[in-house]
Amino acid sequence: QEDADRYEADVSPFRPQERPSRYVKGRVLEAVAGAPNPTPTHYVVFDAEGLNDLDASGADAMEHLIDGLGRDGIDFVVARLKAPVRQQFDDNRLTDRLGDDHFFPTVARAVEWCSTPSPED
Repeated sequence: QEDADRYEADVSPFRPQERPSRYVKGRVLEAVAGAPNPTPTHYVVFDAEGLNDLDASGADAMEHLIDGLGRDGIDFVVARLKAPVRQQFDDNRLTDRLGDDHFFPTVARAVEWCSTPSPED
């Protein structure tokens, strides 16, 4: 779904033959690549409601995804992350990497935050 300022891509359904961490990373990168031009992508809002666990390979994939997007000037924002998985983000220093201000209780709040001009704009 898209409008003038937002493009939404559904990264489901999961293919059981793929590692979940590799699948999510690949689908996010596909969604960014598929965003309409000429508007550059500044944010990726990850709806984490379906994420129930973050193992070592998942944390590693998430770290590489966050860093790769960051190199391209894209902020990774997380919405609806369950408390136990948030603890796993904390334990793997992903929260430190993103910043506490990049976590939101709802997708709507995350999108609202992304849509608010920063003081540098």
